[in-house]
Amino acid sequence: IFAGRSGNNEMLTLSLFLVAGLAEIVRCYLKTAALREEFVALKVRKFASLQKRRLLHTLIPPNVLANMSSKPEDTLCTHIKMVTMMFCAVDYEVSTRSDFDLLAAYLEVLDHEVQRSGMFKYQHVSCGSKHYYIVACPRAACPYDATEQEAEYPARLCHSMVHLGGRLKESTANFAYQGQRRQMHLSVGIHCGPAACVVLGKCRRFFCVYGNTVNTASRMASNADDAAICVSGDFAHRLHPSSPHPLLPSSSSCSCCSASFTLLSRGVVEIKGKGPMELFDVTVAPCVDGEQRQDFPLEGMTGQGGREVGEF
Repeated sequence: IFAGRSGNNEMLTLSLFLVAGLAEIVRCYLKTAALREEFVALKVRKFASLQKRRLLHTLIPPNVLANMSSKPEDTLCTHIKMVTMMFCAVDYEVSTRSDFDLLAAYLEVLDHEVQRSGMFKYQHVSCGSKHYYIVACPRAACPYDATEQEAEYPARLCHSMVHLGGRLKESTANFAYQGQRRQMHLSVGIHCGPAACVVLGKCRRFFCVYGNTVNTASRMASNADDAAICVSGDFAHRLHPSSPHPLLPSSSSCSCCSASFTLLSRGVVEIKGKGPMELFDVTVAPCVDGEQRQDFPLEGMTGQGGREVGEF
């Protein structure tokens, strides 16, 4: 009898240990599942926060946003000694959903080229059937970086902007949507000079670049034709600073690909709101081998001899 009772006690003890072990397993499983859900939720929140910040950075550059965080009540305004601005204008009537889809696809093509170039997309705005796509050099995106702003303005940024303008015109000419080529024409104008940047408003604050440089770049786009990029005299001199006049025989080659730029004066033209200005047409020759084309920045420009027009 006692032996039977002892065996039952051992079985009962083993059963209790078994139940306790199973309960611990269930507890650990539930805790692990809760931690897993918490980890997934944390990743989702982190990804959403990252996406929001990326979206915010498309509206306000990180350098400006950092200063807004440190001085939230101030109207941030500063001066940029030298900036290159490029205005691109395209005529396209938007009235239906399919028109908006096409325009969105076209802007994505331009955005891709700007991202590859390392330039700063300032904004795109629409006025009726006219759509403006505005690009600035990287200095416009870091106005509070004292080291960058005080450094000498590199000539390669001017060359890079012209090269980008050529790519945007090429992308526009070859743009296809839903398998069909679309006839779109892009007018491009470039100017460089000082500017001011400011963050305006208390609600939906917006980063703005102001000044005569921005307005003049817009006027260059208004006077551009489909065949060339229209640039101001100031910008033309910066394209080839070693020459006292852009029309003097001069040329240089691009070290990153086989593309070249041809500069030709259009003479003095009366510009609305600016008076008489000497304008120049820049034609960007495409790369001989498209597979050899690389991204910016362009470096290694060297002067060589030429004839009648400046080629570089």
